[in-house]
Amino acid sequence: MQDTVTLKRKRSDESELIDHLRHDFEHVKAMLHKSEGRLKARADAEIAASDKLARELRATEAALESARLALLRKF
Repeated sequence: MQDTVTLKRKRSDESELIDHLRHDFEHVKAMLHKSEGRLKARADAEIAASDKLARELRATEAALESARLALLRKF
């Protein structure tokens, strides 16, 4: 009888531990998903900023080339 009670208690403790671990796992999974979303948003913002800088660089290069050609025509 004592063994049965001990076994039931052990199973109950194991079940509680499994539930606790499952809850922790779901919490970590949710945190990772949230973090992944933030990282993706940050990466998208970095890409957009990089694209903007590339456009500005091309415009500056075109303006410099235009100025260079204008100077060559003067001399």
